[in-house]
Amino acid sequence: MINTVILMATVLSNGTFITLFQENRAFVLAELNLKLEKGINAIEVKEIPREIFPGSVELFSPAKGVRISSSRILYDLEPENLLKKYIGETVLLRREKGEEEPFTLESFDNQYIYLRCREGSLMPLKLSDFDRLHFPPKEGLVTTPTLMLEVESKRAKSTNAYLSYMTGGFSWDAMYTSMLDGNSMKFNGYAVIQNNTSVDFKNCVISLFAGEAHLVQAPPPERVMLAAKSVEYGGAQKVGGDFYLYKLEGKRDIPAFSEVKTSFLERTFEVSREYRFDSRYWGSDRVKLIVHFRNESDDPIPPGVLSMYVPGAKGRPVFVGESSLEVLPPGAKAELVYGYASDIKVDRKVKSRERISKNEHRETIEVKITNGKKEDIKVNVYEHPYGMWQIIEHNYPFEKVDANTVKFELPVKGKGTSTLVYTVRYRY
Repeated sequence: MINTVILMATVLSNGTFITLFQENRAFVLAELNLKLEKGINAIEVKEIPREIFPGSVELFSPAKGVRISSSRILYDLEPENLLKKYIGETVLLRREKGEEEPFTLESFDNQYIYLRCREGSLMPLKLSDFDRLHFPPKEGLVTTPTLMLEVESKRAKSTNAYLSYMTGGFSWDAMYTSMLDGNSMKFNGYAVIQNNTSVDFKNCVISLFAGEAHLVQAPPPERVMLAAKSVEYGGAQKVGGDFYLYKLEGKRDIPAFSEVKTSFLERTFEVSREYRFDSRYWGSDRVKLIVHFRNESDDPIPPGVLSMYVPGAKGRPVFVGESSLEVLPPGAKAELVYGYASDIKVDRKVKSRERISKNEHRETIEVKITNGKKEDIKVNVYEHPYGMWQIIEHNYPFEKVDANTVKFELPVKGKGTSTLVYTVRYRY
């Protein structure tokens, strides 16, 4: 005799723990109360996502002698499953004028559905026209995805167990806001969680997986389960030596087909600002506004989009720009472009070009910077000589950044101008 237990996975569990990945995956760990008889117990777990990966299903129990002997997913509203249920039975076909005609569903393959008319002839219907079929009411149809488990227990017992599985239909992205005030920046991180499944997940403990997981195959459930349990203490928890989990405070609901935004990170950084002109972008006379800061915390900052604000009149925040933030490990520096200076102009031109010999020529470059601000500023000018080059004359010192980049720092008085002139020799 098989004992049958029916559970609502998202309702009757003691707790649901969800680890969200950024690659359209989630790991779900639900704590269940089981009353098992000796032998085989049939357990129906309802309210699971259609996107579940059947091979990832595991059941963990502290009780000895409890194991899953088999598992499968039942859901009859998939076209193939529904057709199987109605083979040999009457279905209705909607004609072009809207009238419905009864047929007997005989069979189907990957191209056609075969219908038998009343007079006995066989009519093929393209599988792509599946939506023209109407199916009369039928008892026993499984209209919500249901996980069927056969759990073997060596003796009758009541026990708690963890049901775990991987599912698609979930993802999360990081969004950041920052308030830039002088040399300080208040930094807030938000997780935007997408639940594209048809299941409402309620009262969940949510962890965000920071890092790029290799998900050709689902991660071993027991490893992820231990990681999920470890982050119950809060904060960013390092797992596996190379990844981090951010646990969101409290429990949250993630309704079906919804997008939820929630805070997961708060920091304050010391920053430095830079005015930069880069000649790589030929024809542009704009000076970039750049902010630099270092991640002084012990936790990485996941990649995302950063919106930057500055205090306005009466402390009201004023949006000034946004930038893409790459993953920022502990101790790493970030450089973010958040806009362009409106009152600093650049005029760059090649003053002269002279051929010295068959394998050598020289160029003289002039970069004039006009400061419309009242304050004195410094502008970093990035130039990009190519090939075999040597700067032989210059009126401001420079730093060689790499094989094809040099940086000049030009001080510019308020309401004044500064002009960089340098000559570069090319050999080839």
